Amino acid sequence: MKNLARLAALAVASTIAVTPAAAQVAPGNGPAQARATIVKPLTLTRVAHLDYGSIVVWGDGTVSMSQAGAISCTAATLVCAASGTPAEFTVTGTNNRVVQINASNSTITNGTDTLNFTVNAPATVTLPNSGVGNGINFTVGGSIAVFETTSPGLYAGNMNVTVQYQ
Repeated sequence: MKNLARLAALAVASTIAVTPAAAQVAPGNGPAQARATIVKPLTLTRVAHLDYGSIVVWGDGTVSMSQAGAISCTAATLVCAASGTPAEFTVTGTNNRVVQINASNSTITNGTDTLNFTVNAPATVTLPNSGVGNGINFTVGGSIAVFETTSPGLYAGNMNVTVQYQ
């Protein structure tokens, strides 16, 4: 009889040991919430094209324009315009939001001649708290490598600039 009682107790103990406990919610840790932040769509408008002006080329070098429009030539074999015009854009969207600016390098061409264009753009801007329809302007500069063999003429190409909320 003693053995039977021990076996019964052992069976009950092993059943209790392998039965999983029911999941419990910790006290004070209420239910999860679902949230959504609605923002205005971003708009990007070109205000001005980038213009280096005239460049006199006697040899190889690089012409750079800052975001503020200051032009510099890296070689004595180049003569750059005194000032230029950086590309300018206006971005609008939801007030006080940070906007990431994506600008990719590209090329500018004159017939079959091509120059590589490296952009110089801000990484981000913050939209102002200034009401409906108002945005913020930003400018984009860049650099081009010019060679003594570069053909004279007007070089032009598209600058790819996009924006997204951060």
